[in-house]
Formats: sequence, C-alpha cells, structure tokens
Amino acid sequence: MAVLTQEQAKKVVAEFERQLLPAKLYLDYSSNDPETKQKASQNLKMLAAEAAKRNLEESAANFIAVTNEILFQDKLLWQPGFKPAKLVLYETKDKPEVQKSAQQSEADICARLKIAADRDAQVAKDASTEKAMRSLIGSFLPVFRGRIDYTAQDKVQTSLLAYLEKEKKRGASMSSIKEKVEQYIAKQYEEIEKKEQS
Repeated sequence: MAVLTQEQAKKVVAEFERQLLPAKLYLDYSSNDPETKQKASQNLKMLAAEAAKRNLEESAANFIAVTNEILFQDKLLWQPGFKPAKLVLYETKDKPEVQKSAQQSEADICARLKIAADRDAQVAKDASTEKAMRSLIGSFLPVFRGRIDYTAQDKVQTSLLAYLEKEKKRGASMSSIKEKVEQYIAKQYEEIEKKEQS
C-alpha cells in the first residue's frame, strides 16, 4: 500500500468528509480546540487501522466502506447531532416507545393553556396597576402655605418613578409596589400638613 503525503491525506479526508454528509465525524485534526483535535486524531487512526486490517488503501471510498462496516461497533466519535440516521435508529430501536394517552395529552394541553391564560391575566392586571400608579405619582401636588411646592413635587415624582422602574426590573409584584407608592405619597402629605401647622 502506498503511503500518502500530508497533502494527499488532507484531500482524502476532505473528500471522505464530503461523502459522509449529512453525518459528521470529528475529522478536523488541525483544530485549535485540543478536544476536537484529539477526537479527530482518534477517528483517523481508527479508520486507517481498520482499512489496513482489510488490506485497503486510504481513500475516501475505502473509508466510507470501513465506516459502514464498523458503524454499530461504537469505534467512531460523531459530532453531536450528526450521527448517521441508521445509527440513530439502531441505538433507539430497543428503547420502549413512550406514547401518551389522548386523555393525558389533552390534560397537558389544558394545563399549558391555563398557565398561559393566567399569565396573560396577570400581565393585564399589572399593566392596569402600573397605569394607575403612574397616574397617582403624576397627580402628587404638594401645596405649602397656599403655593404648589414644585421642587418637592419634582423630587418625589422623580424618586417614585425611579423606584417603580427599579422594582419592575427586579420582578416585584405591581400590587406590592403600588402599596408602597401609596404609603409614601400619604406620608409626604402628612409631612406637608405638619409643616403647615407648625
């Protein structure tokens, strides 16, 4: 048997890889990834050894023949998701087929639909609560000694809107945020009233 040059070997591997498609073995022995390189080297050595056992030259056609002969012997390393269809079928033929009953499938679908409906209802409720909160924040009007305190108004509104956004990002429930916003605004009005009385 003739010994291949490195250039010839590359051509043989490239042609073998092309003929193997859509299945893919680890064959990139020039990869920068050490694991890929090691698997490719292992595959190429196995193919060369199996071809030599059969007194075959190293060629794409012979590698295909060898691959078909040793396919079910678990000697080759396939890229994830790219095993040949007949190997996948062979590996799964002894496994029991799981088939859900129609009632179980219907129950699963109903459960998923209920979860989706509940989620949609919660999203709608949260949107409504947020709208009411923004309206409440926007209507905050501190009046001190007969005049609107625009500085206090701006400070409180900016602070509450920032709090709302922060809590939304954190995933807090809108009802708990609304409760805290209402308490904070009530406290601000109480403080204004105390200042008026002093």
